[in-house]
Amino acid sequence: MHGIAGSGGAAQPANNAISQQPRQKLNPFRQPWYSDCANPRLKTRQCKVRGRGLMNLSDVLATELLNEREPAPGKARTRDSAGSVDALSENSLARIAERARAACGAQSSGISIFRKGEKVESKWLLTTGVMAQYEGSAFPLRHSVCGVAADLGCTQLFIKPHLYFRWIEHAGVYISEALVTPLRAADGRCFGTLWVMSHENSLPRFDRGDASELESLGNEAAAALIKRYPSAKSIL
Repeated sequence: MHGIAGSGGAAQPANNAISQQPRQKLNPFRQPWYSDCANPRLKTRQCKVRGRGLMNLSDVLATELLNEREPAPGKARTRDSAGSVDALSENSLARIAERARAACGAQSSGISIFRKGEKVESKWLLTTGVMAQYEGSAFPLRHSVCGVAADLGCTQLFIKPHLYFRWIEHAGVYISEALVTPLRAADGRCFGTLWVMSHENSLPRFDRGDASELESLGNEAAAALIKRYPSAKSIL
């Protein structure tokens, strides 16, 4: 497991350098390896990565480590309200994302929603921190950390996911760890995710306390999104 966790990947950005760049959108659908993303081998959680051969999802999926990591006492947990979801404002969702980033000691956070069109995709509805410049980007749901968390149905931890999901690496984004929790409608369907990311090989690492915090905030984000989009077809 995680045999490539220490191997090289995209160049690691400076802590604030990427967040100061103009906002841009990722478009992995136009990249030459998209045919690999749609490969049937994904059904068995494998992907052909050019230059690395056949990789297993288990090389970057490390959720079991959450049970081994004690909650870090130095992290400031927050249970304060982000405001009534009845406000249905963009700011209320942005505050939830910001609270997630602060509570987990992350460098990025965001809310993704799933869309059905010509392709099933996930859109970064809101992003904060290092990943703020990529707000609005859409990518193939089946080949993303958001899609994996939705398929597995619970919070997932990834280590260096850009090595497996190569469209992330192509954008020059280095992700040390990503913690992703599904957002669910009342009928149990997953229509999006709340996520946090770290971009440096340094502590704090995400732990089970972070997972619990993210799930609690995810419930708030799901309620806010459902009220904001009364037509389920707009986001499911």
